[in-house]
Amino acid sequence: MRPNPDYARTVRTLWGGQADRVPPLELIVDDEIKVSYLGRPIATVADDIDFWYQAGYDCAIAYPDSPSMWFFLEEERPDTILQDANTASGYRRWASEGQGLIRDWGDLERYPVPSLDEIDFSYFDAAKQHLPPGMGLIGAWGDIFTYTWEAMGFETFCFALYEREDFVAHIFKALGKLAVQICEVLVSYDMVKAFWYSDDIAYRTGRTFNYI
Repeated sequence: MRPNPDYARTVRTLWGGQADRVPPLELIVDDEIKVSYLGRPIATVADDIDFWYQAGYDCAIAYPDSPSMWFFLEEERPDTILQDANTASGYRRWASEGQGLIRDWGDLERYPVPSLDEIDFSYFDAAKQHLPPGMGLIGAWGDIFTYTWEAMGFETFCFALYEREDFVAHIFKALGKLAVQICEVLVSYDMVKAFWYSDDIAYRTGRTFNYI
């Protein structure tokens, strides 16, 4: 296959139009898949964009980096790492089903929702010089619901919805504010052609994408 990226093809299709062909679209492709496809490590932004290009995508999909996001600290807990023979690494991370890091206001002070200045947009800064002609970026963020229950543990989260609704609402609002701020930054980049908000909660009354 000879790559022929055209971000307008994807945008037209997302608006309900008909392009010259169906554009492939994927929110996340695991690094182990990218490495296997390219036959080399994904060490730079250029490597990552080359995967999306060689695989026939019109746009590379990218999240800004967020090393300070407190909910990912769950990865250090042994009960959240499960063996899985269906993955290349032999294991996968699973969120706590019982009690997570955030149980009360004191925990939230120790592991606060990050501010915008803790979010790293360097991928988008570097992408401009590596995008092949015709290719765009889709900026991604979201998971207000998912990040909250993962931080609390699903059981703790469910009880808190009934017993401490104000606490859950506070985290939702803080993450929602951060998501809006991140979106505003992402859409300021000329090469970002769409914003993909994602979350693990389903509904049928709205669009997944906000188009630019």
